[in-house]
Amino acid sequence: METDSNGFLTLESMMKLQPTLDQIAGMDSQITTLGHRRHMLRYQLAELLCPHKVGDIVTIEGYAYRGQKGKVLVVASPPYGELGYRVEVAVLKNDGTPGKHRTDWYRCLYQAPDSHHMRIS
Repeated sequence: METDSNGFLTLESMMKLQPTLDQIAGMDSQITTLGHRRHMLRYQLAELLCPHKVGDIVTIEGYAYRGQKGKVLVVASPPYGELGYRVEVAVLKNDGTPGKHRTDWYRCLYQAPDSHHMRIS
């Protein structure tokens, strides 16, 4: 590749690179599109696998809020690219309204089905 006196590629050299640069740009676009599609499919899988729906009232069976009621706020895919579902719950106050305290958990496809930390009330 030819360069000018400042060390930059000449216009002719850049033009020779253009087909390769165009291919890279096209691949980057495909990667972005596939990433969005993968995200949506992971979300759909989470909704199919999760026994809870947004708005469900559940009894919390794990961690600091054991035995308390909670309202499901979010059903989503779990972190770190795992396949399964993640649930976020607002712990209910004594009057039955969602409080400021939150808890969440996630289950992956490879975990035992009886390892849930919540059940539908």
